[in-house]
Amino acid sequence: MLRRLLASFLLVALASCATNKRSHYEAVDRAHVAPVANLKVVECDPTGNYELGALGAAWIVVNARYPEGRTRVLISVVVWPAHQVRFQTLDIRLTSLADSTVSSVVPVVFYMDCGYGGDDPERYCDRVPAARQTLDGPLSSSLGTAAFGGVAHVPPEFVDGFLVTLPDVFDGTSRIDTKPLKFERRPGPLKSWGRCY
Repeated sequence: MLRRLLASFLLVALASCATNKRSHYEAVDRAHVAPVANLKVVECDPTGNYELGALGAAWIVVNARYPEGRTRVLISVVVWPAHQVRFQTLDIRLTSLADSTVSSVVPVVFYMDCGYGGDDPERYCDRVPAARQTLDGPLSSSLGTAAFGGVAHVPPEFVDGFLVTLPDVFDGTSRIDTKPLKFERRPGPLKSWGRCY
């Protein structure tokens, strides 16, 4: 029994090490330092997140991942009660960092946040109906928030680095301010960083 437990622990540790040696994406334009209390500076995690912050209706996080050799853009959306977040289209535009004349429109598929989907909601979570461009928050604040995960598969020609342009996003009739987001693939292990919001 003890040998099995030790063997399981060793396999998990080895898998973790192997995962950390693969390529990862860096959010290039994200600040890598942030001031904290007592004038100290904390290094931020550059490995993939752009947080568009609490925008009154929603908190939107965009990141890029490279699991199992396939690149994806993930869009996490948390919607506050009595709000709706509407995407003008269910597509994002990708532009190559190596050649700005190379671009492509890629569909985004949204899934309900099922609590354990993590970076792979396609595998574990229920899909939001295909034509639905509006993500609804709960009717009442007693129900908390509603969370969704969007997935867009990145074509091979963009794997080394790309600019993501989101479609127009609205809270009711108010447009949520978004900007193009730059991701670049980096080799080597991931580091541990502080979190900067």
